[in-house]
Amino acid sequence: MTEAPGSNTGDDTDGNRLPQIRTQLALIRHDSISTVSLIACMFLGVVILYSLVVRIQMLALGTSLWCDEALLVENVFAKSVTQIVTPPLSNPPTTSIGYLLALKALVHVFGSAEWVLRLYSFVAFVLLLVVQGFVLRKIFHLPVVFVMLSLALTSVFFYYVDYSAEVKPYMGDAFFSILFILLYYLYRRRRIGPVLLGVALSVCLLFSSPAAFFIAGILLTEFAAALVQRAKRRILDVVFVGAISFVTFALHYFLWLRPISSYPDLVSFWQYRRFDFRFWDLAALSKDWGILRELLNPLAGGVGFLVLPLAAAGVIVALVNRNTYTIAILCGFALLTGASAVGVYPMENRLWMSLFAWVFMYAFVLLSSVRVQIPAGVNKPLATRIVALLIGLVLIASFRHFPDYGKGAEWTLKPGNQANALIAYVQDNIEPGEVLYSYYTANFVIKYKNGYQTDTIGPGTQDNIIWGAPLSPGSGDSSEISRIIDTHGAYVLFYHSYYPFSADPFPATITTDLQKSGYMDLIMDDFHTPLYWFTQDLSRVKASASLESPDLTAKDGTISGVFVATNSGKTVLRADGYGTLTLVIRKAEDPSSQIASVPFSQEILPGQSTSVSINIPDVSAGQYEADLVCQGEYSFSQLGMLPIPITVGTSTG
Repeated sequence: MTEAPGSNTGDDTDGNRLPQIRTQLALIRHDSISTVSLIACMFLGVVILYSLVVRIQMLALGTSLWCDEALLVENVFAKSVTQIVTPPLSNPPTTSIGYLLALKALVHVFGSAEWVLRLYSFVAFVLLLVVQGFVLRKIFHLPVVFVMLSLALTSVFFYYVDYSAEVKPYMGDAFFSILFILLYYLYRRRRIGPVLLGVALSVCLLFSSPAAFFIAGILLTEFAAALVQRAKRRILDVVFVGAISFVTFALHYFLWLRPISSYPDLVSFWQYRRFDFRFWDLAALSKDWGILRELLNPLAGGVGFLVLPLAAAGVIVALVNRNTYTIAILCGFALLTGASAVGVYPMENRLWMSLFAWVFMYAFVLLSSVRVQIPAGVNKPLATRIVALLIGLVLIASFRHFPDYGKGAEWTLKPGNQANALIAYVQDNIEPGEVLYSYYTANFVIKYKNGYQTDTIGPGTQDNIIWGAPLSPGSGDSSEISRIIDTHGAYVLFYHSYYPFSADPFPATITTDLQKSGYMDLIMDDFHTPLYWFTQDLSRVKASASLESPDLTAKDGTISGVFVATNSGKTVLRADGYGTLTLVIRKAEDPSSQIASVPFSQEILPGQSTSVSINIPDVSAGQYEADLVCQGEYSFSQLGMLPIPITVGTSTG
């Protein structure tokens, strides 16, 4: 019986496919190009999968939210769904309504851990790889090996590794910018109609702010093509799709984006990122050059910048081949640049996250089309493929240290924004009568970790958090210092205040003034994120130490030996600056009579020990003692540590 076209059974399918697979494998064994490509694809597939494992490791680390993340998260936790969709928000970071609602849904389903909040970005990256692969295969017709090269480079790119595990919508922006082109392709191939296209683009608009520019690029390109071909139906269809998209954009902008994007601080912050088209003005050119350098900075290091000329040449190749989708993409970026010039959308690398995905795509559009001149007798297609593969692998090797992100290496973290361990310490160790002073930039992350709508941290029931007030140049910080001093004992947490990551001058001033007013000891420091303990009462100091010297000798007027100091308290004993731990030799019971003062060369964490050697000649006979001193603060004998007695006898000659 003859079956209808396209119909089959499971057994017949397996029977037909197995010989085909065997035939293809046989061809690969005898086709050097296919063999090289297969090996390369297997290697690149491992790289891509490993990059996803690294990202999962990043999520599992649960690193602290940095300041912008913490600000955005408060908009999710501190508001109901109804409040979210009716701005103003609790804090000013601009984002799309769809993104915030997606975070709200994730929190509702999976809980409030950092990995849940960052899950959107991870999923967006995975989807980015999927649509990027489809676009490269279906629209640009790249061989699989070049698709894999592009995906691998996208996977290991440091900037994408970082932002694919961050509470920000930027990874989604990159995904949607490519998804739009895929939707446009499906529309042109009549896989979807104008109604579905309009609805799909409108939904995307609710999740990605720069979506409007790429949608406009698609619509302008399609409208122009329809005009050239005088296709009235196509013109009507694109007008219909544009109308749906425009109405959605207008509602989203006026009801949502405009109120939250017009915050004065945001406008001021992004003012410099406006592209200037006055190319005849040297000052404008200098400014534009600075903006472009910052925009492309994520490609710095190694041969990363090599990808830019390759991508530019790839765009030219696509235009020569009359690739309509390339025109739509360029139109979208042109509109973004124009929006930057009028102050609507800043030209900044994290806001232009999609740029890098397209760069990595067009670089391999070029490499897949390269043909090299080689000696006669050499397999020209194979040699061409190998040269292109080598260039691609060199680009990927520029980002070979991407696994460091999964390990939480310090260079992958944001300095001054690692507050989780510090907050946990206060939660576990704060005692009745003690308070926590939160510098105002720390307020957001403390509220997230400690719970919103509470002024209590730790097991007690009394309010014990002092929320710092924002400071500005000229306002002074005396009121904040007074609030801390009046407590007679407070943990002081600074966050997002590490210079040069933050140019905030007040933390250093506050710390210095508190050191002058009492005892300001460092409890912890997690990658330039400090937690201090301040008190004016010596009896409430949390430092403690012990001192011993098993080989101490005092003979012939010379004191020598090795002294071992052990940190038995709750503070960090410092090795430089204010509070430097120092071994002091002095006359017994006479603190002002120092005959030697030797600082320790490294800081001592609680529970750790370190040593220092001394050799002091020409010491007159008498009773001496060895003590530990935190310079500018106190001696440990004042805190109850017994100094080591030293007797220097008369020299016998």
